[in-house]
Formats: sequence, C-alpha cells, structure tokens
Amino acid sequence: MLKVLKSMPVQDYSLTMDSYVPFKFRSFETQASVPFYWRVGDFKKSLIEVGLNPESGAVGSITVTCYGGNTRVEATWQSEHPGVEVVDGLPVCDIQDWSPKEQYADRFIDETNPFQAVIGLDFVSFRLLSDKQVTRVYVVGQLCIGVDENGHACELAFRNLSKAEIEQVSPRS
Repeated sequence: MLKVLKSMPVQDYSLTMDSYVPFKFRSFETQASVPFYWRVGDFKKSLIEVGLNPESGAVGSITVTCYGGNTRVEATWQSEHPGVEVVDGLPVCDIQDWSPKEQYADRFIDETNPFQAVIGLDFVSFRLLSDKQVTRVYVVGQLCIGVDENGHACELAFRNLSKAEIEQVSPRS
C-alpha cells in the first residue's frame, strides 16, 4: 500500500477531466520525467495510477484511467466529518520499495485491489481500502488524498465538481 510520510506545498498543478480518461492530476513542481508508479485496481474495469518523484517521493501525477463495476451514490463525502485532520499540500510517499534499476518495469508496483467509486452531488471518491477510516486528508485544489491512522492511502477524491463534470466522468452503463 502507498504510505504517506509528510506533505509539501504545491502551487503549479492542473486537473483535467473527460469521458475518456476521467481524471488527470499533474503537479508541475514535483512531476518527474521518469517517475516511480504505484497502480491499484482490478486492471480490467478499474485502474488508478500514481506517479511519484523518484528523488523526493512526492506525488507528481494521479490518473484515474477507468472505474466501473463497484460504484454507488452518496450525498456527502465521508472525509468531511469532524475529527479528520486536513493538511494543505501534496503527499510525499515512502519510496523504499522501488528500486531505480535499469529495467523500466522495476519502476512499477501494482496492487490488485478492486476499489469502490462513490459519486456524490459535487465529488467523486475512490475508496482504496474500504475497511480503513480516513484520519488525515491532504488537499491540493479539488484533489484530496485520505490516509488512515498508519499513513496508508485509503481514499482519493475530487471535490467541488459541477453537475456537468460529474456527468462527464461518470461511468456509462
């Protein structure tokens, strides 16, 4: 599982959304030309890819390539409850499990773990570890990354979305 160690401020980023690739987040300050990748999903109907800077461990990109199957609708985003610590900035992750060897394939850690997508009135959330409770949320603009008490990433959310954006990125049945 992806473990967050600390945060770093970031100001230069972009978030794009469309019906082909639902979400693409890029930090121009931390994105690396040849990043480490952590990928999670069932690799058929669901896939999230997180690019990490191989020098700092900072999140440089997040791409939600696809999600489907395990989707439900909820009115409010669970991580907006009292008691959840909110931290401004991008997560810096533990990268000791990666090794910058000569083989490009060594830059990937894949976890086959189907996740649940939750669609709300103004957010889309991806619960990576359904049995874990979010205790801290790292926030950059509309992107939120929730971690559990051990610092493991357990939720990824895009908030403050318009109705049109929600419809554009929602999976088609």
